[in-house]
Amino acid sequence: MEAGLITLWRNGFISYERELGLIEVLPKLRHYYFSHLKRSDFDEFSFGSISKNSDNLIYNLKTNTLLFKGVESVTLSNKNNIVVFPKNGNLVLKKNREVNTLGDISVGNFDFKSVDLVFNYDSYLIDLKEKAQLHSENLAALMVTYPSTHGVFEENIKEITAVIHTFGGQVYMDGANMNAQVGLTSPGLIGADVCHLNLHKTFAIPHGGGGPGMGPIG
Repeated sequence: MEAGLITLWRNGFISYERELGLIEVLPKLRHYYFSHLKRSDFDEFSFGSISKNSDNLIYNLKTNTLLFKGVESVTLSNKNNIVVFPKNGNLVLKKNREVNTLGDISVGNFDFKSVDLVFNYDSYLIDLKEKAQLHSENLAALMVTYPSTHGVFEENIKEITAVIHTFGGQVYMDGANMNAQVGLTSPGLIGADVCHLNLHKTFAIPHGGGGPGMGPIG
């Protein structure tokens, strides 16, 4: 029981005076409990304003949407690390937490650079196919780091590359983590058209080449 109380205390759910044996339930625990019962939403919203002296949040009663104006970022979920970065400072947030904006988004361990972004929170999807089809006449390539810099092997990588190929684009793979692919997969297997190798990572040489580190492969 002691270990459980300490875990709750470390995660901000309770205030725990160990010596006195006093426990205080904090608002975060109540919010989490009601969210589990589907009586409230546990997600937190925060935004940093560029224009601090003006009205930058509009709630539309008819469409049940929030319009953020002049914001640097909007955090949809601290737990899942979902943060949107509008390029023009504007963002539309719908009731189901679907996001429409001109900008970028971080979801979990992934960072997505976009021109016209639509993110569906409930299905946890970015409409890659729709955007690829919409911009097929100008689609050049998709760049992907595989596995990611966090060591994650995207399970749907083949579907992602197939979408890009379907609408006339190519897939450029960042070879920064090539060593992690050995024995598991390959650029050709996942559908990459072009790939580069980071010599300083793949062969452990200094950045830019040269120096004592070049000796073993000189």
